[in-house]
Amino acid sequence: MINLVYISCATRDMSEQDLLDLLKQARENNEKYNVTGLLLYAKENFMQVLEGEAAIVDEIYEAILRDDRNTRNTIIQRKNIESRNFPQWSMGFKTYNDIPPKMIRGYSNFLSEKVSPEDIEKQQNGILSLLNGFKICTR
Repeated sequence: MINLVYISCATRDMSEQDLLDLLKQARENNEKYNVTGLLLYAKENFMQVLEGEAAIVDEIYEAILRDDRNTRNTIIQRKNIESRNFPQWSMGFKTYNDIPPKMIRGYSNFLSEKVSPEDIEKQQNGILSLLNGFKICTR
């Protein structure tokens, strides 16, 4: 099993409906192939963690590269893992506060949770540190 982390830029500002459609599509595909992780969107930037069997994760990433909703994809990490950091796939996004989070299957409030630079320095898990760094930069 591998963990793949990448960043990319949205090719346009994503509307509330665009993000909900993306969440639905990604969740369905990832459940079908037993891929988990987290997708964050804020200020027209994406950061995603994909976890699963190497061939499947690589295939999903290749499809993401062909998706015209994002560009300038950069892999931050691709490594073997023993266990999943994110056993359930979800998506966190900022700005669309008028959507009740409990109404959105797969939504994560990760970007809304407070974290300080000191908290990040104390974290032992590199992926969580990276994701929390993304969170601080999008405030």
